[in-house]
Amino acid sequence: MSDYLPAGSENDPNSPWNQAEDLCRYCDVDVIREMAMSIVDVDRDVDDIEQELLDNADLCKDCYKEQEADDHDDWINWRN
Repeated sequence: MSDYLPAGSENDPNSPWNQAEDLCRYCDVDVIREMAMSIVDVDRDVDDIEQELLDNADLCKDCYKEQEADDHDDWINWRN
C-alpha cells in the first residue's frame, strides 16, 4: 500500500479499492466474508449479507477463463 494512505486503510471495506465489485467471488471470499461481518443490519443475518455480496461479485480474469473452459468441456461431453 502507498505510504500516503492512513494506517489500516488497506483493510477498510469502505475504501474504493476494497469494494465488492472489484472482488472475485472465488479468490476473495475471505475479504467478502469480512465485509459482510462489518455491515450491521438488524433485519438481516450476516450469512444473508455474505451470500448477497458473493452473488453480486464478478469473477477475476483467471476464474472466468477457468469457468469458460469447464463449461466448454461439459458441452463437449454432453454432445458425445
